[in-house]
Amino acid sequence: MNPLYKLLGAAALVAALVYGLYLAEQHVEGQGYIRGVTFQKGEDQKVIDKVNKDLDDQRSQANLKYRQLSEAVILAQQATDAFKTQLEKAREINRNEVDTLRRKYNTASLRFATTSPTTGQGCGGRGDGPSGEAGPTTGAGGAVTVVQLPDKITGDLRQLVVDADRLRVEYATCYAYVNRPALTPAPEPEVEHQVLP
Repeated sequence: MNPLYKLLGAAALVAALVYGLYLAEQHVEGQGYIRGVTFQKGEDQKVIDKVNKDLDDQRSQANLKYRQLSEAVILAQQATDAFKTQLEKAREINRNEVDTLRRKYNTASLRFATTSPTTGQGCGGRGDGPSGEAGPTTGAGGAVTVVQLPDKITGDLRQLVVDADRLRVEYATCYAYVNRPALTPAPEPEVEHQVLP
């Protein structure tokens, strides 16, 4: 056999061995890569699962807080509606009282008794007679005069009294609404601050 053939055979054998080693190395490296990718996917999935769990926890806490606040708002609205109803009933009662007073004022006459100007006394009080009429009394000087105000002044004074009563009713309603317990904030608790040495 020719030494050249031997050399070519040995070179082919070495080339086959090198190629075999190359393929084996690629196979081992590929397996390592696959294992590395699989391991990394597992690690990534753990992180993703933790993030998803944290998001679910936050969502459930937010939903719970939302439900609590919604219930608080509904309760506050119900309390406000009940309070408004109570105020409207009180307002209606007060309006009826004002109307009753108005009827009473319309039937009362506005007059007063004066004594004679010579006695040096001014206007007297309301009379002693029935329904506020001046009785037949005499002052120190003797003469008593009953004076009735003109109808225009009487009407204006009556309207002033009715308007004042209505204003009192409206003011009391507004004051009660603004100062209701649900609107006044609770005082914040005092916190003791300690000074460290």
